[in-house]
Amino acid sequence: MARLNRAERQRVIEQLSGWLRLVVEDEGNDIQFQVDRGLERAFADDLESMLIRPNGTSTLIVRINGGARATAAPDGELPPA
Repeated sequence: MARLNRAERQRVIEQLSGWLRLVVEDEGNDIQFQVDRGLERAFADDLESMLIRPNGTSTLIVRINGGARATAAPDGELPPA
């Protein structure tokens, strides 16, 4: 994904938050959230063993199990599949 400017980021936030709100509020959907912290491997001081440490990134995983219908975003757009 290309770097987004401030206005583009705000637009993405508005679109996703509106769509996510509709999907989560729909009681027919089973929703699961998971946040995974990014990790990296680095050599320890002995240069033989590895250290695993956080790398400052995170991944948000949202699992939505619902009906076969599409939930439109507030402005009528559908999020990309």
